[in-house]
Amino acid sequence: TIVSLWICATAIYQTQDKSVIARSIGGDPRQAPFAVALQSVRRFCVVRNEAADMYKRIWCCWEAFLACEFGLLNPGELTVVGANRFHDEVHIETADATNDNDKQMILQHL
Repeated sequence: TIVSLWICATAIYQTQDKSVIARSIGGDPRQAPFAVALQSVRRFCVVRNEAADMYKRIWCCWEAFLACEFGLLNPGELTVVGANRFHDEVHIETADATNDNDKQMILQHL
């Protein structure tokens, strides 16, 4: 059995230069590298931590949205581990992004 693992945080070159990141993501969040990778997976794992609430980050919300669209939030396909910091309500329009253009792009695709 071959097991493939996609770790989003290490998949896109992280730099302070927003233009480098923007080029690697492109102009359509559905074509971003992790969005393309999610289309071919059978399981989705969310690793939460104490330092950052995933629902306050626009790209994390986008990934969860895509996982839902691709049918990956069903029992047996979704694994959630780490700190339990879920909120009763999530308002994606208040989520943060390092680059405000990314936020606007994602909100337009929802």
